[in-house]
Amino acid sequence: MKGVPMQDNSFAERFPVHAMRGDATAVREYLRTTARAELLEHGAVLLRDTGLTETGELESMSRELMSTLYEAYTGGVVPRSNHSRYVFSSTELNGLFNLKLHNEMAYQRNYPRYITFFCETPSRWGGQTPIAHESDIQRELGGEFGARIAGDNVVYTRRYLSRDRHPSRVRRFPSMFVSWQDSFGTEDRAEVETKCAELELKFEWSAEETLEVRSVLPVFRTLPETGREVFFNQVLTQNFSRGGLGTAGYAAHRLFGFSTASAPRHSAFEREGELTSADVATLNRAYTRAEVSFRWRRGDWMLVDNLQAMHARRRFLGERSIWVVMGE
Repeated sequence: MKGVPMQDNSFAERFPVHAMRGDATAVREYLRTTARAELLEHGAVLLRDTGLTETGELESMSRELMSTLYEAYTGGVVPRSNHSRYVFSSTELNGLFNLKLHNEMAYQRNYPRYITFFCETPSRWGGQTPIAHESDIQRELGGEFGARIAGDNVVYTRRYLSRDRHPSRVRRFPSMFVSWQDSFGTEDRAEVETKCAELELKFEWSAEETLEVRSVLPVFRTLPETGREVFFNQVLTQNFSRGGLGTAGYAAHRLFGFSTASAPRHSAFEREGELTSADVATLNRAYTRAEVSFRWRRGDWMLVDNLQAMHARRRFLGERSIWVVMGE
């Protein structure tokens, strides 16, 4: 059983939406027989009213879609919590801030092919998870901009404080200051260096035990099933600028005295260099025109082909709990 197609805001105008009517058996059958084909064709799918409530159920169902579930967010740049071995919180970035469209973990080589979002508790206001298909973004970017960055790479720079050396900042401002101990899941610098090597990250330690890592990865990747070049990156989300962080986020960082050279994260093109204000405006305009969204309801589950669709998060008020499972 595939579920009943239904309409829902702008999301349903671009991506499939299925009403599962609380039938967990139908959800499992859909995941086993149809989900991968629909994700390859469309990039994202929303399942309404799945009837799921427990992390164990979500893990079990996820294995119908993914043969390998990701256990840890090694090298992540935003705070998260584990609800179980394979179920994480979505970003715990302060609800006052928007998070721009991005492909999950595009700044590292160990990105997941699939990422799924399950609504345990919808926020009272806002908190949508906008989605944009990369082909729609490419269309909105225009041929001239696309041609200019074709074949280029993104240089991602990330900086992690030491929880021991900066306990107050890490504790009080977790959205801004992620420690290397939390991001890499260890207190051992040697183990961090081993993980960086495994992920092909260049790293450097400062005198205050701040860890700086760099990765250089393509703006476009190849979709293996079709050979099509897809726009896959975090060039805007990681960019230290008003257009990348948003006005409120940029102002908060500037209050701490951050610049491009010291920001917790930053992005630039390898060949084209720093993003200009025009580049940032072009990306923001394309993302805004390409994205669609819906209002979360308890029990909703959105499945995303990470190679083909970017996701974001809108600011929100009240409690919000979105669970994430990702893998191959």
